[in-house]
Amino acid sequence: MALLAALPPPGGITPARWAALAATSTYLLQSHGAELHRAGWDTLDLFGLHRRAPATNPAGWGLAWLLGAAGEVLDVAVNTVGMRRGPDGARLTFRRGCKAARAGVVPAWAILGDGDV
Repeated sequence: MALLAALPPPGGITPARWAALAATSTYLLQSHGAELHRAGWDTLDLFGLHRRAPATNPAGWGLAWLLGAAGEVLDVAVNTVGMRRGPDGARLTFRRGCKAARAGVVPAWAILGDGDV
């Protein structure tokens, strides 16, 4: 996660949003990493983004991207994570995507810079 925080954001992602992703990723590992691992969640489930359209292709968004800096994990299951995010505190459910639909999805820290995408 230290590497993620040190990297510049890819095109289309603001520095503030990239910093929030790094902070949320650290929170997930520190607070829920063991639980997520036991439930079978992998790197792309948690930290994935689409290589060519990280900010605009929701098919690649991992839990850290959707949870955001203000989010909180409520519970972890094999295929879902219950979470609360945003000022209204609404409960949302993140469903793990189909592994076959991961074309172009990479861990956030593997996204190349603007000129390489």
